[in-house]
Amino acid sequence: MKQVIVTMKRLNECTYDQGLQLWNEGFTGYFSDMTRNLEQHLAHMSVNGIQPHLSVVAYADAQPIGFVLIAVRTVRGKKLAWNGGTGVAPSCRGQGIAKAMMEEAIRLIREEGVHTAYLEVVAQNDNAIRAYRHVGFQITDRLIGMRHDGGLDANAFKLDPSDSFSLHWGKPVEAADLSFYKEAAAWSSQWHNIREGHSLIVHDSDGSAVAYALYKQVTDDYGKLKSLVLYQCEVAAGRADKDALYRAMLSEVYGPNYAECDRMVYNVSFEPELISLLLEAGFTTIFEQNLMVLEQE
Repeated sequence: MKQVIVTMKRLNECTYDQGLQLWNEGFTGYFSDMTRNLEQHLAHMSVNGIQPHLSVVAYADAQPIGFVLIAVRTVRGKKLAWNGGTGVAPSCRGQGIAKAMMEEAIRLIREEGVHTAYLEVVAQNDNAIRAYRHVGFQITDRLIGMRHDGGLDANAFKLDPSDSFSLHWGKPVEAADLSFYKEAAAWSSQWHNIREGHSLIVHDSDGSAVAYALYKQVTDDYGKLKSLVLYQCEVAAGRADKDALYRAMLSEVYGPNYAECDRMVYNVSFEPELISLLLEAGFTTIFEQNLMVLEQE
C-alpha cells in the first residue's frame, strides 16, 4: 500500500472554492448541519477576523484533506487568537491529522505573538477535546445556546416593584471597563466582536455597577425586528440579589414581551439561576459547548 505523505500549508494557498469544499467536507457528519455556501463562508471569515496566512490546511499528497481556521485580533494591547473551525475529511479521520494541524497552528500563533487563544467545542465531541488538550487548551467554562420563537408570556422575567436598579445603555466596550467583565468568554461574545451590539449596565441604589449584559438587536431587510441575541449576562461576585438582577437584564434585553421575534441565547456562560429563568420563560436548549483557553507564556 502506498504511504500517504501529509504536509501542512496555509489557507491562502487555496482558492475560495477549495476553502469552501474543505469546510463542508470537514464538517460532514458533525453534531449539527454546518454546510455553507460561498457567501456564508466568506462572511464567517470576515466577521470573525480569520487570517488565511495563519490558518492551516493539511494535504495528503496534493489533495487538501483538513483545516484549522485561525483568527487574530489585537485588543487593548494584547493579541488574541481564536480557532474558527477545525475539520478533517471523513476518509482521513482517526489518523492524528487534527492533532498535527493544531500543533502547526499553535506554532504559528506563537510566532505571531499571541497572548491568549480561545475556542468553543461541542460538549460531546470527545475526540476534538482530546486534540485540543494535546496542544495545551484547557476547559474554562460551560456555554449554552437557547431559543424562544414568538412573543413571551406577559409575566416572563417579572420584576419586584421594590427592586431599585438604574439602567445604562451603551456600547459593548463600556462593559469591558467593569472590574468584573468576563474576558474569558466565547469569541463571538467578547465585546470587540459584537458589531452593532449594545451593553446594558445595571447600577444598585448606591450607584455601583453590579451587572451587565451584551446583546444585539437584528432587523430584516425592511427594518423590522427579527431577533434579539444575548451574548453575555453577568452579575458581580457576592451579590445576594442575582435573581433580581438577571430579571432586570432579561426583561430589558428581550422586551417588550409581546414582540413577535426570535429570542436567542448564544454561547452564554452557564449560570444555573440565569438558565432557570430562561427555561421558565419557555426558552429551549439548542446546544451546549465547552470554552477552551490556551494562555501563552
